[in-house]
Amino acid sequence: YQRRVHGFINSLLFLGPLYQQWTTDRLSFNLEHLIKDMDVQRAKQIIFAPFIEEWYFRRLMFHILDGHFSKWQIIVIPALLFSLAHIRNYPKKVRIFNNNHVKALLQTVFQCSFTFIFGFYSGYIYYRTQSLTAAVLLHAYCNFLGFPPIWLLFQKNSPKRLQSIFLYLTGIALFFLCLLYTSPSPRDS
Repeated sequence: YQRRVHGFINSLLFLGPLYQQWTTDRLSFNLEHLIKDMDVQRAKQIIFAPFIEEWYFRRLMFHILDGHFSKWQIIVIPALLFSLAHIRNYPKKVRIFNNNHVKALLQTVFQCSFTFIFGFYSGYIYYRTQSLTAAVLLHAYCNFLGFPPIWLLFQKNSPKRLQSIFLYLTGIALFFLCLLYTSPSPRDS
C-alpha cells in the first residue's frame, strides 16, 4: 500500500514538469518508441544506475548505519555521499563547456545539490517503505524524466507559462502535504 502511495506522491512532485512537457509535445509514453531508441547511455541512466546506486546508497549503507546513527543521520549520510559521488562528472562538464572551469564547477555544484535533495528523498522513501524496489523505481522515473525544464518558466513566450507555474507550485505543495500525512513506518514506533 505505501509503495503505491509514495509512487502517487512522486508523481505529484512532477506535476508541473509533466504538464510542461505535455504542452510542448516533449512527453511521449510510447513504450515501443522508448525501447527502439534506447541506447547504452540511456539504458544505464534508466535501468542500471538506479538499481546499483539504490542498492549501494540505500540498502547497503542503511544496513551498515542502522543501530549506530539516528533515523535522520541514516537518511542524510548516504544522501551526502550519493551527492559527492556525482563530482566525478566535473571533467566531462569541463569538456562540454570548452574548458570553462567556472561553468563546469557551477553545473557540478548544482548537480550535487540536486542529487543530495534527491538522495534525501529516495532515502526517506526507502526508510519508510523498506523497499529497494520503491527506491529503484523512483530513481528510474526521475532519470527517465530528467531534470525539469524550470528555465522555461522564466521565458515570457513559453506556452501555458502561468498554468505551468501554478502546477509546479501545486505539485510541490501537494507533494509535501501528502508526504507529511502518509502513515508512519513501523520503524518510527
